[in-house]
Amino acid sequence: MPLTTMSFVRTGASYRIAGMGGGTAAAVTAALGITPTDAFEVGEPIGRTGSVRDVSLWHLRSDLPEGLELADHLNAVLDRLEPRTDDLWRLVEQGYEIDWFCMLASNAFEHAAELDRVLLHRLLSVPGELLIDAMGDGEDDEDRR
Repeated sequence: MPLTTMSFVRTGASYRIAGMGGGTAAAVTAALGITPTDAFEVGEPIGRTGSVRDVSLWHLRSDLPEGLELADHLNAVLDRLEPRTDDLWRLVEQGYEIDWFCMLASNAFEHAAELDRVLLHRLLSVPGELLIDAMGDGEDDEDRR
């Protein structure tokens, strides 16, 4: 089924693995055999703030256009992660913390995201809480003033 882009919605999904117990992003890459979208190690600078990271972070994003359904983004990341489910659970046992960070932005917040039962089952097969940041797209803010 072809994916349809919607101009009135911005969406995205990122699977995040944090080395809270001293684990490294490099170790996550080695364990999973998946190249992350982003990887950061302890001690690396955070932007231009002068502060440094106190935990490692490993991110895998869908790399799909922002105008697709949230479910499309989640399914795309799951397609890459599911073959490594056992390795993901081992990372949790080693002290890594894992979550999904999703964005859902729509003009006047007139869009509902559907996560069907098949997708919910897939999400439950891998570790990680599901966080959805739902917001307006900011374009309507001036109209409300």
